Amino acid sequence: MVNERNESLIYNIEKRRAERSVRFSEYKLLCNPFAPFKAESAVQSLADREQEKLIFADLFIKLTDGEIQHIFIKGKRGMGKTHLLHYLYKEINENHQKLGIPKPLFFEEPNECERWLNNNIKDLKETVYIFLDDAYFIRLPFFLMDHTNVLYKNKLIKTISCWQESIVADMPQIEPSGITEDFDEIKLTPLKENDEIEILKKRIEVSCNKEDLDYCLSFFDEKFFLELTKISHGNPRLLLKNASNIFNKGASIDKKKFSGTDVLEYIKKHGIKTTRQIEETLDNLTTSQKRVLYAISAYCAVTRSIECALKDIARTLGITRPAVINTLTPLQESHIVEFRTAERGRARLYKISEEYREFFEEKYRDEIKRLVYNLTSGDKEDN
Repeated sequence: MVNERNESLIYNIEKRRAERSVRFSEYKLLCNPFAPFKAESAVQSLADREQEKLIFADLFIKLTDGEIQHIFIKGKRGMGKTHLLHYLYKEINENHQKLGIPKPLFFEEPNECERWLNNNIKDLKETVYIFLDDAYFIRLPFFLMDHTNVLYKNKLIKTISCWQESIVADMPQIEPSGITEDFDEIKLTPLKENDEIEILKKRIEVSCNKEDLDYCLSFFDEKFFLELTKISHGNPRLLLKNASNIFNKGASIDKKKFSGTDVLEYIKKHGIKTTRQIEETLDNLTTSQKRVLYAISAYCAVTRSIECALKDIARTLGITRPAVINTLTPLQESHIVEFRTAERGRARLYKISEEYREFFEEKYRDEIKRLVYNLTSGDKEDN
């Protein structure tokens, strides 16, 4: 029976993969053009950010001349920090000899960097340039970075790092200044409408053969791109997520043209709300309901997770589990909070739905920050 199930699973995987390949080939696309960011397409798919590239050029000169030791790329979640970091790394890596620097290193996460330091720091005799994603997690209490001081104080190490500007990164004790004063920064702001459209078109371009580009673009009406920008708020991650969902759905039914109407129908069907609708819904919540949402956001931020258990919410607020359950019920019924049953046992794991999460965290950032501080400092919130 087990083997039959495994064979059935593999068969279904292969079947679905073949079906996807056929659907994409009908548009002469090699894959879903709006899928999550891929490092190998960093140079070809980067849109705009010309000002940021100019700022980086100036800061990189200061870095190599010894005026600063670190560069931080700051921005909110989904604003394209990782994309820009990969772009900069590829450009510097391919031209490091011309720039007169050693071949740089790239680490996706701080723990990768830590392992490298463990193995190499004693033998380090010349300057090394490190590109590091998610650097701000080094400052969180649960992250054991033994060599933080070495990474940011050793004059032989120069870094270009992403630093997420969020409810966690906004806490004073984990700003870049908390680990070094010898730095400068680039701040990413929301993209403009024409730049978002350029991203969508560039994604199509890198997902097909050069000679097929016009054919591929012919399947997408200009209003398709325009309507997508209206619900992205200048956030590249949100822009591509919505475009990907719409494309996958349309491709599955052999859609011949993607238009603005498809975006509007997607919004209607999936309940993506306008900013005004979201704000009105959140304003009507009780204080207790908001506090539960604060706790979910704060706990997930500190633990770098997307969901938490009932006990985590109760412990964060210092209240009983039954009290949390009573408050969670209407939040679940209104689809502000989603849950799933954990793989082992019957415990439920909760998260704020994507429709509300980013707006909620922005609107109530101060309240969430206070809970984040309590969690990271070990204090309990007064009730």
